[in-house]
Amino acid sequence: MVHLLCKLKSTKQALKVWNRDSLRNIFSQIKATSARVDRLEQESITSPTMTILSNLDSERRSLLKAHIREIKLLNGTTTDDQAQIKAAAVEFFKGLFASEEVASLADFLSPIPSLISVEDNAYLMTQLTLEEVKSAVSAILVDGAPDPYEFFGSFFSACWSIIGEDLHHAVKFLFQGGNIPRAFSSSLLFLILKIPVPRSFSDFRPISLCNCIYKVFSKVIAARLSSILLRIVSAEQMAFVQGRSIANNISLV
Repeated sequence: MVHLLCKLKSTKQALKVWNRDSLRNIFSQIKATSARVDRLEQESITSPTMTILSNLDSERRSLLKAHIREIKLLNGTTTDDQAQIKAAAVEFFKGLFASEEVASLADFLSPIPSLISVEDNAYLMTQLTLEEVKSAVSAILVDGAPDPYEFFGSFFSACWSIIGEDLHHAVKFLFQGGNIPRAFSSSLLFLILKIPVPRSFSDFRPISLCNCIYKVFSKVIAARLSSILLRIVSAEQMAFVQGRSIANNISLV
């Protein structure tokens, strides 16, 4: 696991140098474009000429970046300070997703019958193969949420011959009960508008985008469980089970 993390980090550093030397540092260009948009927005207020408005529209299109300009804080005040907006976002969603300490689940699980046989358990616990991990990599979206070092699924697919063995060992380590590094278990939080003009963070619907390495691990587990899923999931559960449809319950009603 540490070996994979170090390799990804080194690769990212090398790509940063390549980006700076070959692409004129695209991140600096984005930052400069954002500054031009801010300047043009101020000019469009003081002297809204057609030229300024046209330039503003052009810069906004080139930026292609969602940006929260103003937000209502939990104390009822409104701010356009970016540092305060970032801090407020962390505070709001940290409270929203905070978990409470849960008591022992033994009493809740005891009435549930044991449906997994010794043979099933032996199959589920067998060592992961390289092909299983490769199939999981092929199943994730090539442009989905990246890993902690900003590598997308397309990177792992295209560079499988180089990184496949390292990824296999990392996923196998997790499968055997190893602790998932925080970098791999973290997710990107994407905010979807609930209303056209949001005033507070409660006007956004948060969606967690798990990084691709976490998705690979999840898909490997899902593939293992798929062979016994129909036997361990109640027949009354129709949705989200392959071969069943929620429409069957509607038809029965």
